[in-house]
Amino acid sequence: MIARTPRERELYEARLKLQRDEQSRLDAALDRGRLIGRVQLLESLLGQETSSTDALKARSVEELQALEADLQRRLRERDLG
Repeated sequence: MIARTPRERELYEARLKLQRDEQSRLDAALDRGRLIGRVQLLESLLGQETSSTDALKARSVEELQALEADLQRRLRERDLG
């Protein structure tokens, strides 16, 4: 966009930043939701009671990733053993 005035350009850039920030938040939420879904699927495959979505939402992304890795390891070990 070619702004006619510096103020118009400033407003355009602020709106663009807001749109990008919102898209980033949406992408992060989708990634987190997918991670929660994978954890619940792995729990189900292992025959465990699946954690509630609310309980998993209370965990950090790092905790969820560690839980997912542990569940994957347990599933592999079960399949090999």
